[in-house]
Amino acid sequence: MFSGLEGDKLTCPELDDYRQHLTDRKKKQSEGGKRGAAKTNAKFNEAGNPQAPRQGSRESLVKHSSDKQSKTQSLENGVISASAVDDFVSEYDNASNGR
Repeated sequence: MFSGLEGDKLTCPELDDYRQHLTDRKKKQSEGGKRGAAKTNAKFNEAGNPQAPRQGSRESLVKHSSDKQSKTQSLENGVISASAVDDFVSEYDNASNGR
């Protein structure tokens, strides 16, 4: 399996070939991703929106997250009244104490 020593390192042609295969595959995936991004960006440019953020970019993620309304309610925003919280806590305590 090992073909010999190169200095103080063992070499294996099968592993070297596999490493080269993985390097080639990664390069092809990268090139394919760049071609796909170019097509996507071209669609945005055709639509008259040259400043459209790339998919997965921080701007895109922030925009999409702000588009959705949170389904949770926040005490900081004053959405839940203090009495509603007290009622919930009381009901929770009663249920956990077996009442």
